Amino acid sequence: MSDNPRFALLRTPTDPLCKPVAFADLSELAQALHRDRGEAAIQMFEAPLLVFGEDQPRAGVSLWTLDADGAQARYLGWAWLDGGGHRALRAALDAARADVPVIGRAA
Repeated sequence: MSDNPRFALLRTPTDPLCKPVAFADLSELAQALHRDRGEAAIQMFEAPLLVFGEDQPRAGVSLWTLDADGAQARYLGWAWLDGGGHRALRAALDAARADVPVIGRAA
């Protein structure tokens, strides 16, 4: 990732031309996800991603919105959390807005 941001979101991580959207902190990333998802629930799970030029995959979190039946509806992207996992993101999402459900699972 360019400039090694501490917190970032890749909307289409399989696209080699996709640029990360960098955030100053985890709270800012959580707020952006809340704006993007609207009232939809989110599913998140650990998803390592091999970044070009790095030897080891980076730990990160894949994010999906869910439809009314609980099926994946829309891919939100892959989040880099300064080495943190889905539990750190879930806590930030809960702190930012506690009234929308978040569904998470470990890899």
